[in-house]
Parts: sequence; C-alpha cells; structure tokens
Amino acid sequence: NMGTASSYAVLASAGITSATASGISGTAGGNIGVGNATAPSGTIALTGSTVLGGASLAALTAASGALAESRGGTVTGVELGAGRTITPGAYNNPTLAINGVLTLDGLGDSTAVFIFRSASTLITGASSTVLLTNGAQACNVFWQIGSSATLGTSSTIVGHVIASASVSTGTSTTVNGQLIGTTGAVT
Repeated sequence: NMGTASSYAVLASAGITSATASGISGTAGGNIGVGNATAPSGTIALTGSTVLGGASLAALTAASGALAESRGGTVTGVELGAGRTITPGAYNNPTLAINGVLTLDGLGDSTAVFIFRSASTLITGASSTVLLTNGAQACNVFWQIGSSATLGTSSTIVGHVIASASVSTGTSTTVNGQLIGTTGAVT
C-alpha cells in the first residue's frame, strides 16, 4: 500500500536534483516532494506540483511503510537481466543488478504483482531495460531497496523504486513509475 506516496512521481527526504533537463509527468502522480522542504534544484519540467515539507512528510512515512513490508519470496541471483523472463511473485537477494533485458511476464493477468527486495543495492547497467509483457503493469512492480538504487545511463525501468537511502539516475534514464528516497535524495 503506497498510501499518500502514490501521487508522487519523485519523492525524497533530503532533496531532488537534476543535473540536466528532466521531465516528470503522470496521470496518477506527476508531483514531486521533498520532506526537508528544500526546493528541487536544476531544470525540472513537471505536470504536477512541487510539495515541500508538510504533505510530503506523510507521503515519506507511507513509502517507508511500503519499503518495510516483507513478502519473503524466492531467493534469486544478483543478476536479473541478461535476457531473463520472470513471472509474478516476490524475489529477493542481498544485492540486485539488471544488465541487458529483464522481461516481466504477467501471464495474462493485469493484476499480477512483482516484488523485488534487496537488503543493499539495485544497480542497472547502461542501456538496460525492464519490459512488461502479457498484461504486466508498472503500477504492480515494486523495488524495495535497503540502501541505494543506481539507474544507469539510457536505462529503462518500471515500477515503484523505493530506496531506504537514495536514488540516482544517469543521463537519458526512463522511469515508468516512481523514484523514492525515504531518507536520502533523488538525483
């Protein structure tokens, strides 16, 4: 349950920074929020609102709750990509990486849920891609990261990326979902 965090495309406790021009949009949540009330820096075009402090603090609490929710699941290898196809379920490993293509196959079920939990980090390689097939939807994909997520240059990821510390993206990274740093920044 993402609670009030669901209306944010980008949410961070410590700050939001864009080194290059960035675009943030969404019908479900085009807002950006910073818990410590520091205005985002850089050039960020968005379709929603910027929320500093106040409501974004409640959203960070909701996101922290979603991050703490444990579904156990299947222990997976570090590498999720490299042409691998994964079906709905919960998966975990102390660290996660995506290099190449990771396909999430919904098996014809548009409510299929994918949960990936890392006690430490998620790192995506340059030009890596997460694809959705057979009914899988970005709103049902959750990345619970115990420390930080680093999304490589020109990579594409889907779902709610919820990191305990921070999230950083490379140039031309595409996210169909959310980026949340519950105690750190999103860069």
